[in-house]
Amino acid sequence: MTLEENFALKLNLLDSVDFSCFQQTTSLGSIVKEIMIDNYQLILTRKHWSEINRLKLFFDVVDYGNIDDFIMHAIHRKQSNKSL
Repeated sequence: MTLEENFALKLNLLDSVDFSCFQQTTSLGSIVKEIMIDNYQLILTRKHWSEINRLKLFFDVVDYGNIDDFIMHAIHRKQSNKSL
């Protein structure tokens, strides 16, 4: 599955993304999107440039409706690690 390029470039860490934002490129991708769209959301946890023009995005899958808890825990962990 893919994301529109301009949209992907604007994402920040801990942004949540709904599966409806993805475009499926295969029939399997279409099935996965349909299963995931009502049950899960994605949280961007890492961005990595593997080549000059190749951005890879890494997401955690979170149960739909639990985004706020996930983000609060992630921020708390980050602040705890800074204080060590």
